[in-house]
Formats: sequence, structure tokens, C-alpha cells
Amino acid sequence: MALCHLTATVKGFLIRRLLRTEKVKHLRQTVQDTQEFIRSFSSDAPQRNASLSEQDLSLRERVRAQLRAALFDIHDIFFTMTLEERLSLLQQDRELRTERKLREMEKAKSPKDKVILSAATQKSLDRKKR
Repeated sequence: MALCHLTATVKGFLIRRLLRTEKVKHLRQTVQDTQEFIRSFSSDAPQRNASLSEQDLSLRERVRAQLRAALFDIHDIFFTMTLEERLSLLQQDRELRTERKLREMEKAKSPKDKVILSAATQKSLDRKKR
């Protein structure tokens, strides 16, 4: 009984961590955006009082294909991927966040640390170094 509880706790933790990854967030946002677009596209069609053009039909099919692809990707992450692949996804997300933080720190640091020196001052400092 305790082992089942522990396993469920670990699985729940893994699922919550996966839901916070950039990849899953991006896929969820894609699903929401495409569903909203399909809804608005469908509700606008009767207002135009005309049949959909070939371009509109093509656009609708491409958006539906994008929605299906995002849903399949989400399904793959949570149901098809092995544990090692999921842990690798978490590791990649951790590395991505770390790199982003480092870049932000560099951006915040660089304007303050860099003092603009005139060409004459630069030459003088170069001579002193030799």
C-alpha cells in the first residue's frame, strides 16, 4: 500500500514538472490559440454570407493539422515517451532556463560594467600594459 502511494506521488510530481516545461507550455498555448482561431473562423463564415474560398478551406485544414500535431505531441510526451525520455526533457528545460538566466544577467551587467573610453585613453592603457 505504501509503495503504491509513493509511486503515485512520484508520478504526480513528474507530471507537474512536465506541465511546467517550456515545450509543454508552448504546445498547450498552440492548442488554445488554434482552437480559438477555428472557433472564430467558423463563427465568421456565416456572417460573410458566402461559401468559403479555396484559400480559406486550405487555411482551415492547415490550422486543424497544426492542432492535431500539437495534441499528438502532448499525448506522446505523457503516454508514449519512456521515463528516460521524459527525464531528458526535464533536463533540457532546466538547461534552457539556466542559459536564459545567464543571458539576462549578462545583459543587465554589461551596460553598467562597460565604461566608454576615448581612443586616446585606450591607446594609453595599451601602452601601459606593454
